[in-house]
Amino acid sequence: MADWVKVAGSLTAISAGSRTTVWGVNGASAIYRYTNYDANPWINIPGGLSDIGAGADGTVWGVNSGNQIYRYTGDQPS
Repeated sequence: MADWVKVAGSLTAISAGSRTTVWGVNGASAIYRYTNYDANPWINIPGGLSDIGAGADGTVWGVNSGNQIYRYTGDQPS
């Protein structure tokens, strides 16, 4: 895998809306957002999902284990 660079972490689902908008979910349903900072590449986002999707416009969608659909609004002004 000469053209691939290993990134620390362990995920069961990952989605990239752009080079800098990457989200993931692990086996315990924890949600993570990629920081692009090598020392700590992933930050935990509150909540629990089984699948996640990120759009090019920055919109992030998720589905939990009960098949309920969510849209992330944590980065939007109140």
